[in-house]
Amino acid sequence: GIYLIGSTNQSISSNIVKSGIRNAQVKSGIYTPTGGDSAKIWNNLVYGFSGFGQYCIGTNAGNTQHAYVYNNTVYDCSSGIGPITLGNPNRIIAKNNIAASSSMPFIGTFDVGTDYNATDASSTAYTVTGSGNSHDRSASNIAFVSTSTSDFNLSVTDTFALDNGVSLLSDSIIPFSLLIRFNDNK
Repeated sequence: GIYLIGSTNQSISSNIVKSGIRNAQVKSGIYTPTGGDSAKIWNNLVYGFSGFGQYCIGTNAGNTQHAYVYNNTVYDCSSGIGPITLGNPNRIIAKNNIAASSSMPFIGTFDVGTDYNATDASSTAYTVTGSGNSHDRSASNIAFVSTSTSDFNLSVTDTFALDNGVSLLSDSIIPFSLLIRFNDNK
């Protein structure tokens, strides 16, 4: 996995992270520990972290910092996106994420501003402090090109997640428009 350790400018984007083994020591595909500045995690594909207690994207953002988790696809995870330690004052803001084929697609309490996330589970299963997540989508099939060949691009026939996010071009934290292709075979 990828572990962001440090005190300033924690950013990770445009990566494909696949679990090669079901090892209890490998807890997360992407992990940000407590301390330091806010973490920015965007435009990543993380999959295969389906062992007990494993997260595709896990964070321990605390009182003074946020974890901004934007535009990621997580697949086949025990826990998709959420705080590693429940009950901490986790400050996660998640936008435009897809969590599919995961036991718990999203977990914990997220901060206001969290919205436009999608899952094939019956519910996103997280709560938002304040208001938000009125545009989240759940309980429908997400059509990828081919999960059996690790091509996690949304299929042109997808009617659930495709074109249902929010534009992040003018986002005040991570403004971007570039998307990566989610196929680790090309």
